[in-house]
Amino acid sequence: MPEILNMIQINHLTPTPAVMFVALLSLVYLCSSDIYALINYVGFATWLAIGLAVVCLPYLRWKQPDLPRPIKVNLFFPIIYILAS
Repeated sequence: MPEILNMIQINHLTPTPAVMFVALLSLVYLCSSDIYALINYVGFATWLAIGLAVVCLPYLRWKQPDLPRPIKVNLFFPIIYILAS
């Protein structure tokens, strides 16, 4: 994630740059005149995010096992998901 999207506004504790980026991305999506293309864009972005999360979970567990993790997920589910995909 770009460093600028991690910035938080001090007065309201809101991620203003990230919200503005999502709003800009939504406006770009609105320029599409074909609803099926829009569905494909959103579907691709969703599967990309899910895929990255599922692939990074076992990778980080094996490469950096000493990182603090508030929630430990069983590796059975991501591995089954990767094999099923």
